Amino acid sequence: MLLVYLSYKGNVWEQVLRVPFILEMISAVPFVITVILPSLRNLFIPVFLNCWLAKHALENMINDLHRAIQRTHSAMFNQVLILICTLVCLMFT
Repeated sequence: MLLVYLSYKGNVWEQVLRVPFILEMISAVPFVITVILPSLRNLFIPVFLNCWLAKHALENMINDLHRAIQRTHSAMFNQVLILICTLVCLMFT
């Protein structure tokens, strides 16, 4: 929620309908509910979806690193690394 607030640029729906925000809400809202209501401690929390959030953060880091370092790795290496991360997320999910 904090990231959505900080990256707000005028269109709320554009921020809310992004995949990382939806994944964050799917995994965070049940956790908050179980903390607040002890009777729902057995509620299923899809924590495994956080691997997709980590993959998204890794993609951003790889892209920033590629721009900052200027050609220590090729663009193909970055794409292969992102593909491997995607496959690992698919297997984990």
